[in-house]
Amino acid sequence: MSIIPHNHSAKTLRAKLFVNMLVLTIVLLSVIFTGIIFIGNVDFAQEELHEALDRQMRFFRHELIQDFENLAILSVQLSENISALIDEQLSDGATIDEFSSEELTELQDVMLEPVKQKLLQADCSGAFVLLDTTVNHDMDKAEHSRNGIYLQCNGPSLPYVSSVLLYRGNPQTSKNHGIMPHRKWRLEFDTSLFPNYDELTGKEYISLEESFHFTDFFTLPGTSEKAILLTIPILGENGTFYGLCGFELSQGYFKSVYVQPTELDRQLCVLASVNNGAIEMDNSLSCGTDSGFYLYPGDAVSYRESKSGLCVFEGERTYIGLLESINITGQSENMALAIMIPKADYDTQVKENTLHIAVFIVLLLFFGTICCLFFSKKFLSPIIKGLKEFKESGTPPHKTNVSEIDDLFDFIAQKDSEYEEQIRILVDEKQDLLTEYTRVQTNLERLVDKKSDEIDSDSFRMFLANLDTLTNREREIFDLYLSGKRAKEIHEILGMSENTVKFHNKNIYSKLGISSRKQLLQYATLMREQEERDKAD
Repeated sequence: MSIIPHNHSAKTLRAKLFVNMLVLTIVLLSVIFTGIIFIGNVDFAQEELHEALDRQMRFFRHELIQDFENLAILSVQLSENISALIDEQLSDGATIDEFSSEELTELQDVMLEPVKQKLLQADCSGAFVLLDTTVNHDMDKAEHSRNGIYLQCNGPSLPYVSSVLLYRGNPQTSKNHGIMPHRKWRLEFDTSLFPNYDELTGKEYISLEESFHFTDFFTLPGTSEKAILLTIPILGENGTFYGLCGFELSQGYFKSVYVQPTELDRQLCVLASVNNGAIEMDNSLSCGTDSGFYLYPGDAVSYRESKSGLCVFEGERTYIGLLESINITGQSENMALAIMIPKADYDTQVKENTLHIAVFIVLLLFFGTICCLFFSKKFLSPIIKGLKEFKESGTPPHKTNVSEIDDLFDFIAQKDSEYEEQIRILVDEKQDLLTEYTRVQTNLERLVDKKSDEIDSDSFRMFLANLDTLTNREREIFDLYLSGKRAKEIHEILGMSENTVKFHNKNIYSKLGISSRKQLLQYATLMREQEERDKAD
């Protein structure tokens, strides 16, 4: 059958597919673009939150280090100023421990103004000078009592003159300078309540620049306020230890000043001691969002790193965030910064983001499916109609006005005729082969009968009797020989060396009482012939 030429006026399937898929692409891109506009960034929430927490950590760390460096500079200046004032007050050969009550009062009077000025310059909640002496050596517990000045800010706001209170020191001195006493005022320091006092006074200092030290976190005596102190020694011209001075950073001040502008709800920022895989929240200062609201996790929080790169913090509540060590003075190796949000907030945000993406994808898939169904039906309907007509009539269908489909059906009809002719030829060849097979089989049976007369019956019986003595491997090789395989093929099939095959051959020949592969095949052929005869009987 010749191929019928198609109608050149009909549109090609390729052209129709191109036009319709172009329309589909434009529609889908429009939907995607619209979805992006309404939903926004479709990145996973985990990545977005990780970036937000990382930005917050960098800002928080930079802010703290900058303020602490400023405190370190001011503490050096304060120590030098106080040291100079003490040296002026001391007579030749005298020590600070020999100061009388009146001399200490006079010294406080000249110290107060420098201490107040440094407090007003610093980003902190208090400033102090602790002298290594007491006003009365004969008082009870005089060994724990130390004279000096301790000024605090009244409230967590940035310090200004009217907000300064006298926490420790001579009340008359504060009155002279217009400073009100703190509600928990005391005359002198109790060093038993001063963190790390023995450690700080018992060491040898080389230079002020290398003598910064942050104390442990502690509760300010007489209050419930937690704080940490930046200390530096006061050294005389000859290196004599006069006492300690420095600055206070309280929880109230920390919470107010370091409040974090953030897009995260209920964010918690912590400066804390870290030991044995846990954050010691009782040894920490914390702050939150600019709204001032955050959930405190409890006294101790363990932490572990998650697959996302964020840390999971577990205490009374579970948080997720970031943890970084911070070495402020070279002596605070166990201090760290933590940025965290409640895991419930994290999970909610992830779910919401994931839900938005899922809804968008479902809608996109639904719309795409509808479009594909419509266009596929439109494209395939001529083919389906033509196939149905072809199956029912056995003749090429009427024109579909799609050139490729018309040519396809013509080609199928032509090939159908060619296949019928080929099948007829194959049937004839099959019949010839069956005739030849019958002839060969007959000759083979005659040959077997002839050969059986030539075979030693005792040897054959030994062959049959000893088949069961073959090992599994020997039987496997024996069966491969029967299937027509040679030794070279057998060693490749079984994955063994030629020498191993030869070894098994020797055992097989010995057990079966034969001497060659030819004899083995003869006996095997005779054995099969007998088995077939037995089945026929």
